[in-house]
Amino acid sequence: MSYQKDLAVEYHQQDTDSYCGAACAQMVLNSVGAGLLNQSTLYADNHDHTSWDQNLYDSSGKKIEWATNPDGLVWTLNHYDPQTTGPILPHYYVDTPLHYYPNVNSEDAISRKIAWTIQHYEVAPCVLVMGAQHWIVVRGMEVSKAPTGGDDTTYSITSFRVNDPWPPVPSSNYWPNPTQPPPPPHSASDGCGSGGIRGVADEVILYQQWQSTYLTGAKYHPQGHWQGLYVAVCDPTPPATRPGLAVRPIRRFDGVRLISPEQVLELAAEVMKTEALPRTGVWERSLRDVNAASPILVNRLDRFDDYYYIVPLNSANLEARAALLFDARFGHLQQATSFPSPDRTIANAPNPESVMRRIAGKTYLFEKYEAPLPAREEAIHVLGLWFWKPCLESLSPLWPFRLAYVGGRPLFFRIDGQVFTSLHENVLGL
Repeated sequence: MSYQKDLAVEYHQQDTDSYCGAACAQMVLNSVGAGLLNQSTLYADNHDHTSWDQNLYDSSGKKIEWATNPDGLVWTLNHYDPQTTGPILPHYYVDTPLHYYPNVNSEDAISRKIAWTIQHYEVAPCVLVMGAQHWIVVRGMEVSKAPTGGDDTTYSITSFRVNDPWPPVPSSNYWPNPTQPPPPPHSASDGCGSGGIRGVADEVILYQQWQSTYLTGAKYHPQGHWQGLYVAVCDPTPPATRPGLAVRPIRRFDGVRLISPEQVLELAAEVMKTEALPRTGVWERSLRDVNAASPILVNRLDRFDDYYYIVPLNSANLEARAALLFDARFGHLQQATSFPSPDRTIANAPNPESVMRRIAGKTYLFEKYEAPLPAREEAIHVLGLWFWKPCLESLSPLWPFRLAYVGGRPLFFRIDGQVFTSLHENVLGL
């Protein structure tokens, strides 16, 4: 029998592309009694109370910017935390063991401190993921047994449950009803977390996916203060100094060939019959009367020979109520997402012909070219695969891109229909 714990952390989207740290602070502070503070105020505090990486430039001479630096987020959480007395203060702590614990700097140690913070302090940690590009809130876990301390290495981690504030709140020209615009201000009934462009309130990240895609360590600049570190804002107790008990990864296939759509559908049906997914609350509703639909094969742009499938779990009226992600070489479950409101984006992913029709006849301004380039139908080529990498334009593997070439220039067509001429990775803590 495994042990599970899931904290009540109300979900809210980030208000802008750069407010993920502010949205995480808003969610965590609200969960400990501070109320729903304004994200602009929280962002300003995050941004203004940073001590590191003020003068870093990439190889092209472009300044590397942090939207929310870890020490700025720590200051903000401590400043607005309403708890001023008690034995467990301070709630928050940046876990940078290379600086504070010279012999410890590992994903395993930080993951165990995240689990202990959830178990003992009952506060959801904010975690820096996808290199150093993004902040998420980790609010729950499934482990082999309850942790007994920050340095407990006798249990294994099966999965984490997260509140990911991406995507940003839709802009007014994206919003279908201008008389009822999206937040801010935020409230318990603001629509955040209902799926699609309103974000997802409950994601389960299997531990292999956590290691390979999420908690990968800060990678951005050789002179960066956080470079190479695994960073989480959690409790102040020391981390484990030795590796802990691990779950052995199960490889269902040998990886020589990509598994077929038929095989991944069988895997999805098998997962839905097991205890791999939560069976309470929104998950119970999401998994009722659904069937695995046509898988979406995605190639990781930032990885060599790395592919995954998105499998929508559709209701009878072809709306996705949940989605599963599987490794496309070895077949293991990577991630699962439930949609409180049915999602039609994943259930109706456009094929290459549809993408061509939607971009043909428009003009696009590419960064290296002065004149807008018309997308002439005869000069458009859309690749059959979907593609994804963590970037400003998509911080979720559920939001991949079709790659189209217009007159030889690449165009990125996101699954929701938004089109980009380039993908950006030079802003951190988004």
